[in-house]
Amino acid sequence: MPLSQNKKEKLKDLELNKSGVAFVSEKSHVKPTPTIIIGLGGLGNKTVNMLKGKFEKEIGDSDNVFFRVLDTDVNETNNISKIKSDGTKNANPNANIDTNEILALYDPIIHKLLHKESIPQNIKNWLHPSLIGKPLKNDGAQQKRQIGRAMLVNDIVYNSIRTKFYTVINDAIIKANSFGGNVDVIIVAGVSGGTGSGTIIDISYMIHDIFEKLGFVKYTLAGYIYTPDAQFEVEGIKGNENIKLNLQTNGYAALKEIDYFMNVEETGSNYSLKLGVGEVDSNKNLFSTCTLVSGYSESGGINQLDVTMGRLTDQLMDMLTDISFVDTCGQPVQLAESILSNESALLNAWFINHPNRKDFHRYASYKYQVLGYNAIKIPREEILAYCVNKIYENVLKEFMNFKNIDQKMMDGVYSASSIDNIVSVRQYVVNLNPDDPIRRNIIIDDVIRKNMLKDNLMYGYNLAVNLASYYSQKLTGTYRNQFEARLFDELTKQVDIIFNTYGPYVALKAIKHQAVELTVGNPEEPFCGIEEQLLNLSNQFKKQAKKARNTFANGGQQKITELANKAIGLFAGKNEMNAYKEACAKLAVITEIDAYLYELIADGLHNISVEMNNLNNELFEVYTSVLTEIQRILNEDGQYFTKSNIETIGHTTTYSVNILASGQDKAKRLEKYLENFISQISVQELAQNFIKSMRDNREKWIAQKNEDNFDVVGEVRGLMDQCLIHNNMKTDIIEKFVTVAYNDQDITAKELDAIWSNNDSGSPKIEALTSAAREIYNALDSGAKTLAQSTGISFKEFTSQIYIGTLTDTPLLSNILSTMILEKGQTPVKSNAKNKFIVTQRYINLPMYILKGMKDFDKQYCSNATPGRHMDENMENWARFPNPYTIDSIAKDISAKNEAAKTIENYSDYKLLMEVKEAVDKGIDELHSIDLHVDVTTNLGVMKLMDIVKEPDETVFKDALYKHIKKKKDINLIEFMEAHGYIINPVLVNVGDTDIDLSIRDLDKDIKDEEIRKKYSDLPVSVADMYKWVRKSIKYMDLIEKNNPKFQKVKDMIIEIKREVDKKQRFINNVETFAFCLRAGLVKPKNPDQNNIWNYMSGKEPVTINLTTAKSFDRKYYLYNVFKKFVKMDTSRIESIKDQAIKLIESDNQVDYKSYIDHINMILSDEYLGDPFNWEEINDEAYSVGVADNYQISDINYEEPDPANDLQRFYKLLLTSMI
Repeated sequence: MPLSQNKKEKLKDLELNKSGVAFVSEKSHVKPTPTIIIGLGGLGNKTVNMLKGKFEKEIGDSDNVFFRVLDTDVNETNNISKIKSDGTKNANPNANIDTNEILALYDPIIHKLLHKESIPQNIKNWLHPSLIGKPLKNDGAQQKRQIGRAMLVNDIVYNSIRTKFYTVINDAIIKANSFGGNVDVIIVAGVSGGTGSGTIIDISYMIHDIFEKLGFVKYTLAGYIYTPDAQFEVEGIKGNENIKLNLQTNGYAALKEIDYFMNVEETGSNYSLKLGVGEVDSNKNLFSTCTLVSGYSESGGINQLDVTMGRLTDQLMDMLTDISFVDTCGQPVQLAESILSNESALLNAWFINHPNRKDFHRYASYKYQVLGYNAIKIPREEILAYCVNKIYENVLKEFMNFKNIDQKMMDGVYSASSIDNIVSVRQYVVNLNPDDPIRRNIIIDDVIRKNMLKDNLMYGYNLAVNLASYYSQKLTGTYRNQFEARLFDELTKQVDIIFNTYGPYVALKAIKHQAVELTVGNPEEPFCGIEEQLLNLSNQFKKQAKKARNTFANGGQQKITELANKAIGLFAGKNEMNAYKEACAKLAVITEIDAYLYELIADGLHNISVEMNNLNNELFEVYTSVLTEIQRILNEDGQYFTKSNIETIGHTTTYSVNILASGQDKAKRLEKYLENFISQISVQELAQNFIKSMRDNREKWIAQKNEDNFDVVGEVRGLMDQCLIHNNMKTDIIEKFVTVAYNDQDITAKELDAIWSNNDSGSPKIEALTSAAREIYNALDSGAKTLAQSTGISFKEFTSQIYIGTLTDTPLLSNILSTMILEKGQTPVKSNAKNKFIVTQRYINLPMYILKGMKDFDKQYCSNATPGRHMDENMENWARFPNPYTIDSIAKDISAKNEAAKTIENYSDYKLLMEVKEAVDKGIDELHSIDLHVDVTTNLGVMKLMDIVKEPDETVFKDALYKHIKKKKDINLIEFMEAHGYIINPVLVNVGDTDIDLSIRDLDKDIKDEEIRKKYSDLPVSVADMYKWVRKSIKYMDLIEKNNPKFQKVKDMIIEIKREVDKKQRFINNVETFAFCLRAGLVKPKNPDQNNIWNYMSGKEPVTINLTTAKSFDRKYYLYNVFKKFVKMDTSRIESIKDQAIKLIESDNQVDYKSYIDHINMILSDEYLGDPFNWEEINDEAYSVGVADNYQISDINYEEPDPANDLQRFYKLLLTSMI
């Protein structure tokens, strides 16, 4: 019976790329924290596919790790999917992704999404106009970031993707809650195409939003981002500069957005996505940690993409296991927890130790990490797999030694079972019930007389038939069943004896062997297996039964007739009659007993052969199928341990160094040792243990009742572990392998055991371990390449965490290695990894601008403004985000090239910075829209941006402001505005973990301390950090842009009111001065009897006012017109003449000014201005003579000239000052 697919799948757990066979409990296991790994776009998905392949090899299946890939290109997902989109199986052995792990961004319903008539408004808000009308297809995002975004954020696809992520995140949370743990989410993406680059921001915030909606806060969201250069060596890209240009432009735009959203929390910004229905808002940073992965090698070239992906997936693979270190303080640190932890708290101390602002730009985003990784592998599992395979091969050879079965064995079986020939079988059947056997020798005791025969020659036969019927009636179905059961039981016992002695393969041959097969037993002595023996006998009995049935007709009757005639003959006597009776009895036995007996036996034997075949199918065929499938699995896995440094295991490339295969001699020496070790093992004993397991735990092997009971994997693992332990393979296993490989000569298993207890310096064991430790250290030290490179500024300038892990399970080797590490000034840590020494470098809190390639990316980006490269180029306009390659970096490059410093002014980022500076200065110095003060406790600047969220009625506010200013009270603008209807939200400018002092605006004037001044020396762009920090936040910029005009409006209002109040007061003062001058005689008519010519002194210059030729209207109101000329003097002269007048008045040197008062009273009388009914006439007169425009000097503002009102205001004030 062939194995079911379900059973085959279960047996796959024995594969090395699952859990393997030997010492499974001691292998690395998946870390307890539920982890979701998401690939975005082609490059991200290829990486996740490679990672899953390694995961399945090392860990196998796990319900704690969830893989998901998201793409717009069905061809890309088909390349990595086990089952293609058309339902066919993928022939690519490197396809590791299951169908349920694929999240397709394309839905046919969105094909015309961007057509002008169907584009949703929420997408239109940010879409570049040139992309309207583009069809959406299932072959990718056309290298357009906005196309990738549009394929995601339409409601149909977005809700579908969100639902799928919601499900997997909820499953992860349930697992985390079961032990009070966290959930880790890892997003891997290339950001230079259309899909990964176009979805990285929105997918990340979708994840944040799902966790928020589920109310779960204990999670990390880590990004692994490939920079554009990672793909430069890919075929089709390598020589195509246009594609490289597009990769750099897209990639830099994405990095620019990532850089911005990595600082949301520090800059008070936020992410917002409007959907067709609803929106997503977040004030979280994009990622908890962001790892940048570049293609640049330490030698300066570009690595092949597979090399970059291989190294990254090796490192990620270790993160998915439960590998942890014990640090120098004795505390356990899980590798994954360490790498995913946010270490921004260390940044402030780092800034203190790195005061140089020329190279370390404070406003940059110190949010990134670069990893270096190397592993020196001791192929423990592969060696064990090799041993297990060889041992198992020997067991199967033992089981399949068909020389153990021969004619002699089977003759013994047949004899013991009474099926060696038809006589034995017949005898066995007739004596089935010994107390009541089937008799085949009938005796006719009745007397037969001649006259009886004369009437009926067959009389004696009939009489015999009656006697035979007594026995023939016993040959029923029940009797046959009894025969079948008893013989089947006997045969089963015989087969069990064979099985217990030789195993299932020989037992199977005992049942199924055919005489024509010459490969079993002695070919010169062919024999039948049980099934064939039974069928041969059955056929013989069928023939006998047929013959018996036909005996009467084929001469039997004739013979009886002849004997009857002889018996009744004239001279016949007793002898003739006895011969007749004997013949009748024999014929009756043949026709009435043997015919039925042989037919019963034939059917019974046939049925037993069927039962034996069923027994074989249900038992031995299963055993052998299982054992053969196990052999196939183990044989494939048993070839791995001699692979070279970069090895392909189960179609999966790994970049760990196999230290035991680093030379031909080592591998051969180890292989010889293993062969010797295996040869010492008692194959017969292990074979018997297998037989015992199959016998005692049959259901686990065959799962006849329920396939859920099938647990051959557990049985085989137990048997192999027991075998290896019994033969001293478990104790110090890795150190034994290393000692053998690094010994200077071949060594047998017994020789190794003999020297194993000698740990003295110089002993063969210690010498071999020391040699291995030296090679391990050199490989670790030279092989830990970072997954990105820097230019100008070394990663070593930044905070680093370096783990060089030694194995807990190799105490002697690890101690020797630790000594070497300490001698090199490094710190070793103990690792619980089972089979590899690991060095992990982590450089944290890095800015993007130091990465190699960023300068070129920035240059290409700035010179190629392709449409759709930013996720929003309309309303929010993400192109405004600061470039991650900072403006100071640009300035340094300009200086290095000896270009004019003013060249920087051509860069848009510099222009924006200058605009921000101007707006900030205006807000601080003029508008009070920005509050900047020094905190007396910290002595650092505190900046608040005043955000007006509600404005009062303008008229009401202006009236209140007028009254306040009129009273000449000091005004605290913010307090006054809030007290009179404004709602103002002060937004604190947060500088995060930097050491930026916001109070420093002018680098020359605001820095008094010489030591502090040194920190700011040689700044490439000589603008204070405060302005650059504000420029960093679009929120801050938008707040200033929004509120400065509102505060400008209030300022203009104040200026207008003050001007109006000043004008009124000045008019009143001037009228008072004029009155004093009239009283003191400093202003007087030339002729006291005439009022047409007036004189006064303007300083030392006499002034004459001649109204002789003026209009009669002007002469009537002569004091008004003299005053109008008088107030045209300089303010200082007016003040001077006022002082003279006051002195004269106070010294009682006034002139007679009664005539002036009389004139004033007359003008204010009802005849003129005193009666309002005269005003219209007065105004009409002024207009008619063309002088109305000259009567606008009072403190009252009129929409049109109103001479009567202006005159009345003047004369009333004048009168007040005259009396």
